[in-house]
Amino acid sequence: MRNGFIGGFGLMLLFAGVFFVQRNRIGKEKKASEAEKQRSDELLLNILPAEVADELRRTGDLIDDVFGRRPVGLRTPGGTERGYRGDRIRLGLISEAGFEYVSAQGWGPGRTMPAPVTAPYAYADEGFPCLLEIPMHGWHENILTRVHPWQSPSQPLSPEAPRTVDEWCAPFATDMLTALESELPYYGPTMHPWSLRRFAPDCRQVEALLRLAREHGFRFARFSEFRDDWLAGRVA
Repeated sequence: MRNGFIGGFGLMLLFAGVFFVQRNRIGKEKKASEAEKQRSDELLLNILPAEVADELRRTGDLIDDVFGRRPVGLRTPGGTERGYRGDRIRLGLISEAGFEYVSAQGWGPGRTMPAPVTAPYAYADEGFPCLLEIPMHGWHENILTRVHPWQSPSQPLSPEAPRTVDEWCAPFATDMLTALESELPYYGPTMHPWSLRRFAPDCRQVEALLRLAREHGFRFARFSEFRDDWLAGRVA
């Protein structure tokens, strides 16, 4: 028994030694990673902002020239998992360009689909309390229908794609009900005109989805209207 106790105690010491060595190594790697991220952020701060700010400004000018109205919101291409949480550089550029809201969060963990149906939030912790993130909800419909912008319009839909309007609407209806059950202030699906027309040239599936939303009591609003209501405390 004594030998067993001594042997067990020695083994515990060995495990403890390995644990502390591993912990110290992980701690050093984490610090090195954080230092590397800081250096990378500083490099971005010195190199990219002028180019990105100019692109945002020129894009706003072009939209204003064509539509007679300057954009106040930014829907990012593809989206991210966590929006721009912690990314003060990008948020600073977006804010300086005059944008009042962002819709960047639109994927599940590991860039999975559908995206979670979650509430909006402000980037207050990053220093931008009036810049609102309005996450995308659920499926990106082009992923649901397996349609990509580089495909030929004559290429048939994938066999895995929904075939009927009811099949197309089903996952969006589920997300809509999730928003209602979670008492979220909005439901925001992600649509692409080129993909919608590939599924149905007359976009009848969108009309069906709008009817469903109306039946569930949703009020239709622009992103900018929602952002103003949110800032005014009219939605929570």
